[in-house]
Parts: sequence; C-alpha cells; structure tokens
Amino acid sequence: MRRPHPAHLVAPFALAFALVACSSPSTAPTPVEAPAVAASAPDAGPDTEAPAPPPSPGCGIVPPRTGLLAKQTLSVSGKARELYVSLPATYQPARGYPVVLVFHGASDTRPEAQREWFGVEKAAPPAIFVYPQALPRTRADGTGGSVTRWDLDGDEDLGFVDAILAELSATYCVEPNLAFATGFSSGGNFAQQLGCKRRSALRAIGAVSGPGPFSTKCDGPLAVWMTHDVDDNALPVAGARSSRDFWIKKNGCGAELVQEPQAECKRAVGCPADAPVIYCESKGVGHAVAGYAPKAVADFFATMMP
Repeated sequence: MRRPHPAHLVAPFALAFALVACSSPSTAPTPVEAPAVAASAPDAGPDTEAPAPPPSPGCGIVPPRTGLLAKQTLSVSGKARELYVSLPATYQPARGYPVVLVFHGASDTRPEAQREWFGVEKAAPPAIFVYPQALPRTRADGTGGSVTRWDLDGDEDLGFVDAILAELSATYCVEPNLAFATGFSSGGNFAQQLGCKRRSALRAIGAVSGPGPFSTKCDGPLAVWMTHDVDDNALPVAGARSSRDFWIKKNGCGAELVQEPQAECKRAVGCPADAPVIYCESKGVGHAVAGYAPKAVADFFATMMP
C-alpha cells in the first residue's frame, strides 16, 4: 500500500528592511510582508485496493444442491450433448474450484458407474467433476457396427469440451486455468488427444489404459500421468510406451526414468516443473483400472494445483 505524502510546508519568513537615508534619520524602516504559508492538502486517508474480481461469472450463484446433479444438455454444432456435473459436498459459491473432466470408456456411459468404479472423485480434493457423454460412432477396430465412444479423428468432441468449460464458468465458481482430464480406455485416448489439442485449457491429464495422442501437432508441453497393464489384450502396452516416449520428447525431458513411491510408476528426469511425465505399468490387471490408479491420478492432479 502506498504511504501518503503530506504536502510540504513552505515558511520563508525572511524580513527585509529598507535602508535609512543619511539625510532622513527620523524616517522609520518599511517592513516587507512575508509570503503566505502554503496550505496543506486535506489527507484523503490511506489508499484502498479494489477487491479482486471473482474467478468466473458463475461465482455467487447458489446451486440447487451438491453431489451428482441431474443430466444437463448442451447444444453443440446443432447436436444435443449430454453431461453430468458433480459438486463437492462443501461447495461454496464464492470460492473458485478446479474442474476435472472424466471420460468414460467405449459403451460405458453411466455416470454413477464412472464415479464409483473409476473412483478418482472420491480420492481427489474438492473439485467440480464432470462426466460428459460420447455419441454413437463406428467402431474404431473396423469390426463394423457402432459403439458410444469419443471422436479421436476429428474436432467434434473438442468443441463439446469447449462448450462444457464455457457453461461451467457461467454457472459455477470455477478457478481459471485449472482444468484436468482423465479417462479409461477410449476415455484415456481422448484425454490424451484433448491434452494435445487443448493444452491452453488443461493443467494436466491422467490416462488409464488409453494411449495417445493421435496427432503429433500438439499445442505444447503438458503434465502427464499414465498407467497401462502389460497383459492388456484390448490395447497392447506397446501403444502406451510409445505415448510415454512421445510426451517425454514433447516436454523436453531426459531419457532416464527414476522410481516413484508407487512401485509401478517411474518419473522422467529433467522435465519442466509444470510438465512432468509419470508412467506406470501394472501386471495381471488386463484391460481394467489398476487398484492404485484412482488415488494416483487424484494425487498427481493435486500436485498441479496451487
């Protein structure tokens, strides 16, 4: 805070006397009037700082309740897109919260199952969790038919995420630049693709049994946590190892991997502080969520929060 500076007081009271002429000894000297004293400006008191603006336009809006809210629908490029929002039990409308986007695997769109089975929400610090729903698409494996999965080839679901983040900012108290993405299988694939294409919107990703990204033209370095099982027959571990190497190079890390406290995990050395790469490999789990993964993802995201 700036210290107030009082106005300077000017008081030159020098008195000049007229010289007395030798021929007129009886003439009294004429005094010269002193200049007026400058008046001090009134003290306006200490400066006050303007209050900080709220984190997002939705701050101050009281939600109907907390926990898993009813299904919401957004219109994105002429299509109705569905999502579920889960607010922490301690949600305060004036406090900014991080956002965690959880992307389901192919066909498994139930938000209740994602909350309980995937389990990151239960292990994480208070945050606004979002469970978006994919659309039916042709199977990526070329076997024919359709399955509810994420768009890994185009921008349709990227636009969906853009709309989600804008809606959350307008409706809830969201901390800017503090969004995270995680997912399993197809959801992990998309979390990686989202991290590549929407780096400016995400702080970190956590991919479980979902290699990626599927583009080499990524926006920039990104904090990445990954896990994959060596016995995964649906998505072989070789794809995850390629993803690990991609992010290590993209983030400018060294080639060496050092052991993390979690036995299955190693961290790349020499990464930027805001763009670490942690890669984990389990065994015997197959194409499923390893038991350590939910808490490890939540803990990794927590290290990326202020």
